[in-house]
Amino acid sequence: MKAIQVQQGSAVVVHDRCIFCGKCVDVCPVKAKKIRNDVSEAQELIKRRKSVYVSLAPSYAAEFPGLEQELIDALHSLGFTGVSETALGAEVVTQQANAVLKQSTKYPVVSSACPTVVEAICKYYPDLSETLTKIRSPLGVHSAMLREWYGEDIGVVFIGPCVSKKLEADRSKGFPNIALTFRELHDWFSSAGIRLHDKSSLRTAASINTADPAAYWFQIEPEGDSDSTHAFVPYSAGETTNYALENGMISTLAGGDVRLQDRTAGVSGIHEVLDTLDGIISVCNSSEQDNLPAFFEMLSCRGGCINGPGCVSTTAHMIKKTISSRHVRSRLKQGQSKPNEAVREIGRNIRFEYQPFARLDEVFAVPAGYQIEKALKKLGKTHDHDRLDCGGCGYSSCREFARAYLTGMAEPEMCVTKMRKQAQSKVDMLLRTLPMGVVIVDSGYL
Repeated sequence: MKAIQVQQGSAVVVHDRCIFCGKCVDVCPVKAKKIRNDVSEAQELIKRRKSVYVSLAPSYAAEFPGLEQELIDALHSLGFTGVSETALGAEVVTQQANAVLKQSTKYPVVSSACPTVVEAICKYYPDLSETLTKIRSPLGVHSAMLREWYGEDIGVVFIGPCVSKKLEADRSKGFPNIALTFRELHDWFSSAGIRLHDKSSLRTAASINTADPAAYWFQIEPEGDSDSTHAFVPYSAGETTNYALENGMISTLAGGDVRLQDRTAGVSGIHEVLDTLDGIISVCNSSEQDNLPAFFEMLSCRGGCINGPGCVSTTAHMIKKTISSRHVRSRLKQGQSKPNEAVREIGRNIRFEYQPFARLDEVFAVPAGYQIEKALKKLGKTHDHDRLDCGGCGYSSCREFARAYLTGMAEPEMCVTKMRKQAQSKVDMLLRTLPMGVVIVDSGYL
């Protein structure tokens, strides 16, 4: 979203423009941008509250493949009272989405499950804000369910692959209290001396590369009876564990009714999401409006939450997808494919009101064409052959760079070709003022 401003040569994130997708953290070559670490806040919450529960994202299956039981036991050892699956909240979200699909609306409906997508719509597509479903995210719903089950005074900590869930936690005031990424959890395990082990390949502590948390699993020593283990509370989720994958939400709608699913569309990847939003705006004002799907499931991470910026695992997407799909099928084989009556009852009793994220108070000024042309000339791009659109500045074209320069988001020194010309000009001036002759040769003359 071009939400990074350069000030005196340093990159600063402009939060009013940011949609918290985490891409800057992934692509920065010098790792200058980092995700806020909230482990100490979670530790303090455990000390303050009598009971603190984990809301664990369904993408844990891809991050900790084959280590479900070890992961639950390890979280208990950190001091959490219980571990529950965020996918339980998704069961209620699916029920609400089914009700929405039965209604006839002028515009298509967009899922509000991904905070980054919601943020992008509210900030950059305000005309489409009404298309968002008036349903809390699965995390918000699950947090409410945990409080309904275990008391209003409990603490709730989300753990998953998502950066924007931190934004959701900051704004939701207890639904959840804190959001951690898988990367933070890996670091917390490491500092606590907790080690999980991959059952298919036992590894000793001596062989662990502690400098790279992504390179090892942790091994936990059970206390007392070796057969003593914990389980998900109050029970394990079923088909909604599929929410971690692209089209995962859609696959749960109407019990898999193909006729209803023909009216839906799944989109993942922030660029694909933005293209789709642009398409919705253009199609809604054309004769092709009737061809629009009635429901869009949009996820900012390509392929789904299993590829979130808070993940440590570098396993190929196809492998993660296969692992997650097998995990879902294993749950279905256990007969947990439908929400039980307890969830339905909570869905009826808890009032779900969509709380829209804050919209920008002012519209970003868009420079006029003549202003951009004037800025291009000031940046040394007088002629067409000066406008190389090389992308070295981080913008897709010289005009985009000039627009950012006019709005204070970029500095002239970011233009590689401009700085190259300045350097060449200084060299030429130096050569002209030297009191002796200078011959420049390249390797072809040596």
